[in-house]
Amino acid sequence: MAKLTFDIPKEDFESLIELINLGDDDFKIISEKTLLLPRLKNYKEVESALKEITSHYKVVLNLFYTFCTFDLKEEQFVNDLYDYYSGKIENPINKEVFQVRFLSLFSNKSSVRFSIKSTLLEAEADHIYHDARILTDIRPVFSTKEELDILGKVTINQLKIIYRRKNKYENFFVNLDIEDLESLKVVIERAINKTKILEEIKLNQSHE
Repeated sequence: MAKLTFDIPKEDFESLIELINLGDDDFKIISEKTLLLPRLKNYKEVESALKEITSHYKVVLNLFYTFCTFDLKEEQFVNDLYDYYSGKIENPINKEVFQVRFLSLFSNKSSVRFSIKSTLLEAEADHIYHDARILTDIRPVFSTKEELDILGKVTINQLKIIYRRKNKYENFFVNLDIEDLESLKVVIERAINKTKILEEIKLNQSHE
């Protein structure tokens, strides 16, 4: 299998060097705390959680992101990372020490690994939901085009969905009456309940 080519900016590489050169106990604390993080919903939550653990959170997050993007085995990723790192400095740490540390950090039991892979999987969809609004308006109903007698009124609800497609935000509108709104409410509540049930199953299985 081809070796992974890294392109780490200077500032992040300096942070990586500092991370690698931490004492065994300090690195172990970072690794263990990262391993104990709960499953998080998105990239931003993962970043915030790692920020509480280490000042080197950016490089740790980027390494996890690269690791999950290329979907490599832990051993290959760690070996490729070591080759990249050791080829750029004069006195690299022992390869065995490096492997033990980073294999522990990128363990398949890591919730960070799960969270980022989930984020990447969701991002593969063509349309990513961003936001929504319902615009409610009352329109008069006139007798004819020429006459201005108002026969009554009608309530118009426009559902505006904003979504991301290929890094560009787009939107569309759908007219809804009260029955449509009630029907949509039922559909959403069912989806919420089903999601909660599936999440409970996932969490129970992860603790077995």
